[in-house]
Amino acid sequence: MRRFWTRISDVYLAQLAGSVASLKKAVRKLLHHFPRTYADLQNAQGPIDDGHYLMFVGTILSSKGIKASSSFAFLEVVVACELLNCESTSEVTGDNCDAEEKKMVYLHLKKFFRGSRFTYQPFLRSIESKYKEGDHVYVSGKVKKMRSKGHYEMREYSIDMLEEEEEHHAQLERRPYPLYPSKAGLKQSFLGDVISSLEILNSDIDPIPSEILAEFNLLNLFDAYTGIHRPNNLAEADLARRRLIFDDFFYLQLGRLYQMLEALGTRIEKEELLGKYKLHELNAACVEDWSPLTQRLLKALPYSLTPSQLNAVSEIIWDLKRPVPMNRLLQGDVGCGKTVVAFLACMEVIGSGFQAAFMVPTELLAIQHTSI
Repeated sequence: MRRFWTRISDVYLAQLAGSVASLKKAVRKLLHHFPRTYADLQNAQGPIDDGHYLMFVGTILSSKGIKASSSFAFLEVVVACELLNCESTSEVTGDNCDAEEKKMVYLHLKKFFRGSRFTYQPFLRSIESKYKEGDHVYVSGKVKKMRSKGHYEMREYSIDMLEEEEEHHAQLERRPYPLYPSKAGLKQSFLGDVISSLEILNSDIDPIPSEILAEFNLLNLFDAYTGIHRPNNLAEADLARRRLIFDDFFYLQLGRLYQMLEALGTRIEKEELLGKYKLHELNAACVEDWSPLTQRLLKALPYSLTPSQLNAVSEIIWDLKRPVPMNRLLQGDVGCGKTVVAFLACMEVIGSGFQAAFMVPTELLAIQHTSI
């Protein structure tokens, strides 16, 4: 009997561990469902000109799916927006804006459908039901004046639903309002509510040491998650995005390092490789350690390499001499000397008794290289 209950408890604990792991994975996915952009919930001011891309916050007045012919239909959503009237009435007032003077503009958002299958009433009713009268929305797109004063048409636009309470808080605090990409039909409000529960996270969740964060001027992970989902300003959102991009590259490099360690046989070789990665100044081969062929080409050049070029060549040659495959990207502006660095690396390979291929993306560049 004891064995039976022991087995049952083991199964239960295994299921519980699996549930916890699944929950952690789901929370991570939610936290990494980043906003695609941020809305400024302050409407445009001043005159609205044709062809300009503008952003508005307003209230839906109507939504209609209209059948225009047997094979043509369109959706028209009318949004009312309240704007400050900053149009100057005299040279004395100039660009000063009267905070009390407001005007209403009406946006006619139109989306067209061609084909008889789009003219059926069930389809038209389904698309018009997506936008309900009284809903608060954020609209951005290209405006075009209509004949009626204060009415504008938008055919190229994006529209996002806003929660009235969230909109009110964002306006009072003058902070950016996050707009999330749609995910499996989930509403913006649901995503916002779930992701906003960042308070349940422990503020000490960052696996990166504090000295590394200080060296690269990075936010800690908790502040980065808070800054990307609930930024006080766009600068804070940029800092959060910078930290999260750092994480992407860091874990990519870490995975690559583990691959290289697996290719090594002994523990001594692995510790030697890790030691050289920890001391970056050792990750280069001195010019004296280059092959004779590479040194001859370096001396034959009609100019001297810059310190950055020499450093790049030295690191590449050091990488080539290791017992694991090299995986590098040499990046630089036009005319900074990437070609001569790559050619010296090829000479090092050839000087060591192997073959090297020097490839370029276009025929014109190939002709230029062969004529040098």
